[in-house]
Amino acid sequence: MFLFFDAVFVCFGGVLPGKAEYRRVERYFKTSGQYWRERNRRKRVLRLREEEHLTQRQIAERLGVSERTVKRDLAKIRPYYTRKIRHYQNLLQEQGDREVDGDLEGKSPRERLNLLKARWMQLKMLLDMKNPGYRHHKVVFVLNFDEGVDGCPKTKVLPDREDARFGFPLTVSVVCVKNNRRVEVGRVTLSQV
Repeated sequence: MFLFFDAVFVCFGGVLPGKAEYRRVERYFKTSGQYWRERNRRKRVLRLREEEHLTQRQIAERLGVSERTVKRDLAKIRPYYTRKIRHYQNLLQEQGDREVDGDLEGKSPRERLNLLKARWMQLKMLLDMKNPGYRHHKVVFVLNFDEGVDGCPKTKVLPDREDARFGFPLTVSVVCVKNNRRVEVGRVTLSQV
């Protein structure tokens, strides 16, 4: 009887009639190489979309991928910027700052995020300086190439109060601003010996 059962089992391809066949679910894992290739491709897609104003089809042709891949990449990028922009807008609204709302019209998500981030950092620095008992633990040298003259950047040191007090560990940063984009060039942390 067992031999007959085994023969029937083999004849039906290993599946008994009337029994549900369950397939084995395998999980898909990306390798680090795949992850970084995908991340770099999404950056290129975003740059082509914002800076060169190309359509999805043109981006797909330029990168050698399908139009569906470009559409998926843009759909993956959008929530990141939406979430970050909402975060900074909420932070600024809590402080009653409404100056930025007019500047955001017609800007790309990346430009909006950079503007909101810069405005929040300025407002946070001002709030910290208003507190007289506050000890600053950070000094920022800002080299603004947008407002400079003849290639020489306009230099600003934050905090710019004369009566500012500093505490350790003290972080000294150099930040360059060009085309409304802030890039930290270097940072040194000083500690008390």
